[in-house]
Amino acid sequence: MCGKYPFCVCFDLWFYNGKMFEILDKTLSIKFITLVRRGTNIAKLIKEAPAVAFKPVELKSVHRKYNKAWTYAIKTDAITHYNGTLRLIIKVKFKGKKKRVAFLTNDMAFSISEIIETYAKRWMIENWFKDAKDFFNLDDLPGFDETKLDAYLTYKQLSSNMFAVLRQELKMSYCPSTFYRKFIDISATIKITDTKIIVEYNSFKGQEKFKKLFCNMNYRLEQLGIDP
Repeated sequence: MCGKYPFCVCFDLWFYNGKMFEILDKTLSIKFITLVRRGTNIAKLIKEAPAVAFKPVELKSVHRKYNKAWTYAIKTDAITHYNGTLRLIIKVKFKGKKKRVAFLTNDMAFSISEIIETYAKRWMIENWFKDAKDFFNLDDLPGFDETKLDAYLTYKQLSSNMFAVLRQELKMSYCPSTFYRKFIDISATIKITDTKIIVEYNSFKGQEKFKKLFCNMNYRLEQLGIDP
């Protein structure tokens, strides 16, 4: 799209394929991180990794429920249709937990925590698509006209971004539907004068947090280079 290859890509099990790894690594020189598909040649390595070999790592993202994980990293060449060695990182959320999650990457420079945190960012995209379909009806396209589709998708993207900024400003993590129900879908009185449109919301729980957003509004707009 932009004419440049990305430095690193993250993808799920749908694209787990040794031939894909060959292209990314050998042909395009792109770093990749993916989950390991169960039932593959390295599934046995994951299962038999000795528990005593797992070491704790700190995960810096403040959005994670667990900020520490126990991991074990090795190199493996047991990848079907891939000629070379990749890095296998096995993770459990806490010591003694039986369920193991494994990542495969050709990046030998990143730390273990950087690999895990980088892949975790992929879930932001998954969450966005879920919200976009469930609340913004992204999959309910108006037809096949290219101009209409472009305008429709742009409008949906803007709506989603506005919601995201508003939630960030209010420091709230509600999903869009819950946020809309609690704070947007409320009764109000609209007054129209010759020069103004005045919207007066009825009182609602959490309104004090909204008031702070509109304090010094003219000053905040001027800081952004916008003439209020």
